[in-house]
Amino acid sequence: MKLPRNLTEKAIFMAIVSLISVNILGSVISMMEIGFNFKNYILILHILPFIWLAVIASVLIAEKPAAFLKNQLVYKDDSFSSQIMVKVIFDVLIISFLMTIVGSWIGNDHISMYPIVNLPKIWPRNYLAT
Repeated sequence: MKLPRNLTEKAIFMAIVSLISVNILGSVISMMEIGFNFKNYILILHILPFIWLAVIASVLIAEKPAAFLKNQLVYKDDSFSSQIMVKVIFDVLIISFLMTIVGSWIGNDHISMYPIVNLPKIWPRNYLAT
């Protein structure tokens, strides 16, 4: 598998991966909060397009900080595999922090301090689900 090499390939790759992850992970994490049943799944389907937009935004937001952190940890002479692995780890960490907070706001349909105050309790479960 080759990495996206231009903006078009990057957009297609992000669309495919984000749609799959939002439909699977978004549903599972939401149902861990509100319970696994068909009625809750139908409720989640109405929220998923907004979650998808938030995922795309968080991926774009996390790109530069993750690259900065990777450059602090990995030398330029290190292997391509190690550079990609560290970058992906930082990307996933940043995106999971953002989506734990923003996803809760979208799912509850209002902004509150609950996901920020309870981040140490909520985030590990969401991160392990990814």
